[in-house]
Amino acid sequence: MRLRILLLLTGLFLSSTVLLAQRTSLDPALRPFYHGVASGDPLNNGVLLWTRVTPDSFMNQDVTVFWQIATDINFTNPVNYGRIEALPENDYTVKVEVCGLQPNTWYYYNFEAFGQISTTGRTRTAPKGGNDSARFAIVSCSSYENGYFNAYKSIAQRNDVDAVIHLGDYIYEYGTGGYSQGISNRVEDPTNEIISLSDYRIRHSHYKLDNDLKRLHQVVPFMTVWDDHESANDAWKNGAENHNSGEGPWAARLANSTKAYQEWMPLRYPDPTDTVKIYRSIQWGDLLNILMLDTRIIGRDEQDLGAANNSNRSLLGATQYQWLTQQLSDSSFTWKMLAQQVMMAPLRVFGIPVNADQWDGYAYERDQLGNFVTGNNIRNVFVVTGDIHTSWVSDIPGPGYNSSTGANSRMVEFVTTSVTSPGFPIAVGAGVIQALNSHIKYVDLTEHGYMVTSVSKARTQTDFFYVTNIITPNASTYRGASYYTLPNQRNVRSTNTQFVRNISNPALPSATPNQNLPFRKTPSLVRDTMSKNQSVVDFCVVPTPVCPARDLVIIDSANYGICYESNGCIRYAPDSNFIGRDTVIAVTCQTRAPFQCDTITLAIWVQGVTDPSKIDTMIRPGDSLLICWSPDDLPIAPDTTILSIAPNNGSVILQDSCLLFIPDSGYCGYDTFQILACPLVPDGVCDTLDVFILTFPQIPAENWQVTIPFDSGFGLCYTFDDIQPPFSSSGQWQQSSHAVVSTISDSCLTYQSNATSGGADSIYIWACDFSVPRKCDSLKIGITLEEVTTGISGPSLAILGAYPNPFYDEFTVQFNMFFEAEFNIRLIDASGKVITSRKLEAVPAGLNYYRINGLEVLPAGNYILEIESGNRISRNSLIKL
Repeated sequence: MRLRILLLLTGLFLSSTVLLAQRTSLDPALRPFYHGVASGDPLNNGVLLWTRVTPDSFMNQDVTVFWQIATDINFTNPVNYGRIEALPENDYTVKVEVCGLQPNTWYYYNFEAFGQISTTGRTRTAPKGGNDSARFAIVSCSSYENGYFNAYKSIAQRNDVDAVIHLGDYIYEYGTGGYSQGISNRVEDPTNEIISLSDYRIRHSHYKLDNDLKRLHQVVPFMTVWDDHESANDAWKNGAENHNSGEGPWAARLANSTKAYQEWMPLRYPDPTDTVKIYRSIQWGDLLNILMLDTRIIGRDEQDLGAANNSNRSLLGATQYQWLTQQLSDSSFTWKMLAQQVMMAPLRVFGIPVNADQWDGYAYERDQLGNFVTGNNIRNVFVVTGDIHTSWVSDIPGPGYNSSTGANSRMVEFVTTSVTSPGFPIAVGAGVIQALNSHIKYVDLTEHGYMVTSVSKARTQTDFFYVTNIITPNASTYRGASYYTLPNQRNVRSTNTQFVRNISNPALPSATPNQNLPFRKTPSLVRDTMSKNQSVVDFCVVPTPVCPARDLVIIDSANYGICYESNGCIRYAPDSNFIGRDTVIAVTCQTRAPFQCDTITLAIWVQGVTDPSKIDTMIRPGDSLLICWSPDDLPIAPDTTILSIAPNNGSVILQDSCLLFIPDSGYCGYDTFQILACPLVPDGVCDTLDVFILTFPQIPAENWQVTIPFDSGFGLCYTFDDIQPPFSSSGQWQQSSHAVVSTISDSCLTYQSNATSGGADSIYIWACDFSVPRKCDSLKIGITLEEVTTGISGPSLAILGAYPNPFYDEFTVQFNMFFEAEFNIRLIDASGKVITSRKLEAVPAGLNYYRINGLEVLPAGNYILEIESGNRISRNSLIKL
């Protein structure tokens, strides 16, 4: 026994109330997502996700729905997630536009509402750029009362298609028994012919509760267009054969049907404000432009075979026709697919067209389109069609068509049979049809099933698959025929071999939900803490990567600071000296239909801070640093420890009064972070610790020793002998505070002591190259500070070397002057004789070069280069070749 309830509230009949009556037949494990999940219209960087939430009881309130999408079936790698509201005015259906995805990639997704997770859906993005593979299952005409959806079951199980293209008649409008084979378990709901918005919603709901259709939507994305039965049989823009004045205005019925279709189908509307405009382009890399046409509603004049050649009549409408010709003119795609509803190839019996509803009833526009394609030499156009409940393969003939060679064919067409709807009622058999229509190469008038169309750079082939029956549930199929067309040819050919594709789709998800899966959620309330000494802080409340189809807007700004949107985050800057709590309210909205929004509240605690204590230390890669810190600047003991500023190249784990720093693998260099110890009292002040840490590349293998008076300094240049420049990172680290150390370059530094007595000091010099794994070199300089005063103001000279060495007839000395000074240079032979001596006055500070030439007369051998400036003398060995 079936009970149907309709409740009227604010002018809307809500199909959720109907489902309450059906609850005994619904699987409680699917609650509240009884209709499953679906996806559609894949882009190369995104896809549209769909579901429907069924509340447990009648309600007229929004329902918060969370969603997530991941690269793996266990959701260990979620790439985007968010929240959206299921609204009663949209019949609690939800569409999510997910962007920021990788091209040509399979993903898994699910939803959560009322604490329950939906089944896991599987979807994919389209390729971007060069690709040589596309495969689609093509279906149409699925009447619920005419049989089981075994074709859907078969496609889901074969798991080798990229997407399903549904060419219309997804539902049928007839009442129970009006279009039926009388199968006891296949009865339409509602039982009446559907006219009202509630009727159309219930019918869509009823079809999506079918397990085979639900499963197919779950595992592969759909691209859909409607035909007539989504509204009424033989529809056109101002009426339909199956609509009369007693059923109310056609415009109202059409608005009801298109509204329900928009809610319940996973398609992206090109104009969200126009529920009738569904023609659109879906691009599959540079291989294929899929042109989803509407030959049913938006531009169609009333059917009339007698006026088929009237130039004022249209099937597409002027606007869609212009859009189509522009799309066909785009030469960046190898193939162009026209995915549309009614048969384009002529069908005549003894020269007389037999069906005014197909393109034969609009022959003038068909000729105009054919002339455009051939006149502009647009090649590789093929048509896929539904509607007629039978299978056909044809050339689209032009003037002078030759059926033997295919010459003067304009395009080719593949027509899919129905999923369940009865065959086309034509009195003559397939053989007679082909004899009377030589351009028709294949006809099957009885079988049900689907087409698989495979596209590559080398060919486009369609394989016809038929189910063994539709009276009982059964996924058994067989291949009935295969036809293909080649690039730059406009005719079809038959083959005995189906198209083989050596690409495997990833694992199919389970048909039942897994409530133990991890689920990431976008919170509606974000509590966070910042310190007063931070000038700004970013609160990234929108998942990353941020989807271009979402917008972040601040609707209630801060009371004690300023805030603005920055790269998908809210940037907050508190007022000077403000300590306390502040609130910001932001909203994220889809920028495509149905324009749903989500509100997020930020509760920010700006805490006062003490002057920071500092720790400056060093560790080696692979080591970690444990710091136990006792805050000593607070009047009361702290309740919590906060990582106020995170490190850039590592992570910090807080452990009560201690913290553990773990550097990133392979990183060498400086990092810094800040820790706050805070009492949880209003307007509390926190004790601050700044940590400066050098992740050192290695313990230095080289050690230099320098001895200077405690009140002096020196300049030094050094060479890393284990690696070559350029360096990915370099620097110095000084353990004590006895001096000011300045880095002049990657290879030079100055050391100026500020000690007041003798002692010891040390400096570590390091650099890393760009190799993988990174290779580093280091040097330790030990400094002895003598208890002697010299009156020397600081270092004067550092020698970088002589180049080339060995030399032939000249060499260049590279040196750094730390301040302007006198400079003396001498070349001495092995016996100690001075070969040449030069004196330069007032050499400027900075990097200098001095060339000595005219040395070609010198005998080969070893020489000494002696350089003097102030109290510094440097000697280097040179070799003359």
